[in-house]
Amino acid sequence: MPINILSCSGQALEPDGLARKHKGMLGISITNHAFSKPLVQNIAQLGVDTCTEFIVVLVDYPDRWNWPLRAPDATESVEWCLRVGREKEAGYVRALRNLALAHGVQIWHWEKIDHAPIYKRNFGLIESQFRENSQFRNLVREQVQSNLGGRIAEAEQKHGAMITPDKIDVMAQYLLEEIAGLWYLHFDLGYSLDFYPGRQMQVMSRIYENHFPEFTQQLGYDWQNQGFIEVGYPSSATLDGSALSSNSRIS
Repeated sequence: MPINILSCSGQALEPDGLARKHKGMLGISITNHAFSKPLVQNIAQLGVDTCTEFIVVLVDYPDRWNWPLRAPDATESVEWCLRVGREKEAGYVRALRNLALAHGVQIWHWEKIDHAPIYKRNFGLIESQFRENSQFRNLVREQVQSNLGGRIAEAEQKHGAMITPDKIDVMAQYLLEEIAGLWYLHFDLGYSLDFYPGRQMQVMSRIYENHFPEFTQQLGYDWQNQGFIEVGYPSSATLDGSALSSNSRIS
C-alpha cells in the first residue's frame, strides 16, 4: 500500500522540492515498534521516487541513554542497543533488498556519523546549551516526556520506582545526540529532506524558527536548507502495525 504525504515544510515546499532535487533520509528509533518492515519499505520507496538519494539511519547507539526504561542501572546498555540495532538492520536489509539493488538505498548505523568532528562540535554546543540555557533545557525535558509517553509509566510500574528528574536528564542525552546527528546529516552531508511517519518534534521546529539564536550564530547553518515530510497511511490502514501511535523518534 503506497504511503501518503500528509504535510511538508522547508525545502519540501519548493515547487520542485520533491522532484528528485535533494537527498533524503528516514531516521528510525530501534525501540519504536511502529517501524514495521512494510512501513519502512514504503517510506523508502517514496524517498527514491522523490529524492536523488535516500538512506535509512538507525538511531541505535543513542538508545543507550534510555536505560532507565529497561533496567535499574546502565549495565550492558551499550551492548543491548547495538545488538538490537543489528537485529533491526537484518530485517530491514531483507525488506529493502530490491530498493538497495535498484536505487542504492543504504542502511546506516549511528556509528557511521558519531565520530565525525562536525557531529562532535554540534553535540558539544547543544549539550552546553542544555546545561546553561534553562529555556532550552525545559523544552528538551518536555520533548523527552512527550516522546516517551506511556513508556515512563510502564517502567515505573515494572521497576517499582519513579523515573526521577535526574533520569529524565539522562534520557535527554539521546535527544541531544539525535539533534546533533540530524544537523550533521541535513546540513553537512546534504540529506536535507527528513521523511517521518509523524509530526516534526517541537524542539526542532523551535530551533528552525530561530527561537534559540545561539545555535544559528555559532553553527552558521541556514535552517531553510532542510525540509520535513510527514507521511502516513489513510486512517483506515492496518498494514502490519502501521497504526502509528507516536510522533516521536525516541519512543
